[in-house]
Amino acid sequence: MLEVFTTTGMNEFRFRCIVTNVSCPDTTAGSFLFVDPTPVIQQITGGGSYCSGGNGVEIGLTDSETGISYQLLRNGNPTGNVVEGNNEAVSFGFFTQEGVYSVLAINGFTSCSILMYGNVVVEISPLPVQQQLLGGGAFCPGEPAPEIYLAGTEPGVKYQLFLNGVFTGNELLGNGFVSSFGRYSDPGLYSVLAINSTTLCSVQLTNQLQVTLHPTPVVFAGSNQFISRGGEIANLSANASGGSGSYSYSWSPQAYVQQPDIASPQTIPLFQSRQFLISAVDIQTGCQTDSDTLAVYVEDGPLELELAASQTQVCPSEPVQLVALAGGGSGNYSFQWSSLPAGFSSTASEVLVYPEVSTTYKITLTDGQESLQKSVSIQVNPVPAIYSLSGEGDFCVGTDGTLLGLNGSENGVIYKLYKNGGESISEKMGTGQLVALVSS
Repeated sequence: MLEVFTTTGMNEFRFRCIVTNVSCPDTTAGSFLFVDPTPVIQQITGGGSYCSGGNGVEIGLTDSETGISYQLLRNGNPTGNVVEGNNEAVSFGFFTQEGVYSVLAINGFTSCSILMYGNVVVEISPLPVQQQLLGGGAFCPGEPAPEIYLAGTEPGVKYQLFLNGVFTGNELLGNGFVSSFGRYSDPGLYSVLAINSTTLCSVQLTNQLQVTLHPTPVVFAGSNQFISRGGEIANLSANASGGSGSYSYSWSPQAYVQQPDIASPQTIPLFQSRQFLISAVDIQTGCQTDSDTLAVYVEDGPLELELAASQTQVCPSEPVQLVALAGGGSGNYSFQWSSLPAGFSSTASEVLVYPEVSTTYKITLTDGQESLQKSVSIQVNPVPAIYSLSGEGDFCVGTDGTLLGLNGSENGVIYKLYKNGGESISEKMGTGQLVALVSS
């Protein structure tokens, strides 16, 4: 037996064999050797990573030969996926199983085969872990809006907040801890999309939050009333609307109202003019109305003057309503307001003032025959001084964090630290010195 190692360069190579025997003449024979070529090597394409639950990744070849079958292998084993060459790029389709993929090209006529160049890897990238979205709920006008926050987060994952399917522009980067988006007053359905910053794999958090703004209830105390002589009783009647329709009522001053917790009570016998204030609460939502007022004037008897202020201690520029209630006398009333420090004057019976500093307001009532004076002092409390918050910086997980504090404080002032505009996480009383608030 004669073994010959061949290459494609030896195609149609002629061989002659000579057999020599010392006792006999030489015997010769010739033959041609034909070597079938292997398929042309092509480049495998595709592969890579895809997000869990996705359609997988495509695998193919940059080119192919007619008459050649291409068999896809996974981890060296046939997948059963075979495509025929067409002198163009070919695709085996999309694949979801992880592994190393290669391609074996086979000439079906000659059975010659060869592996194509390279291989591709298919990997599955995990989705961000589901987190619990907390907060939200219903709130009344004038109350702090509900906070929306995550019970936990993943480092390397960003969380985008959506309102009714529209991105709010608020995005948090996970840090392994509870994280707050802040407070949101816009009504609607809030949801969060979690996105891995490296793989871009994303998942919608399963729970969503509804934020509801209760309707604003209003209450009307009714028109001012007049009673002809002292000792008569006035019938009060309030009307609330704009809410659920079920309300509780509160009249003041309660000492002058027989049943101050109903909508339509009676006063006690009045001997001088009085101002009455009514507020209502929506029983279903707990939302409270702004107060409304009415005055009951006693027309007969000597000239009388009552002075009422909506509040007597305020912050700078906070509004205060002043009401002068006249009764008795001739009934032909004129009013003149003045202030100390000077600067305010009016001739109306009801005025709205915005004191910048503590001020005493004086009212003079005249009925053409005599005059009366009364005054009320409004104390304006100063706003706290502004100090700088310090301690910003980075820290390692597992350490105590950075110390946040103020570079000064005032005695008697409470300082609250808020995180991401949400709930207060620390509260300290001022000492007149530096204040350490919390370690972040």
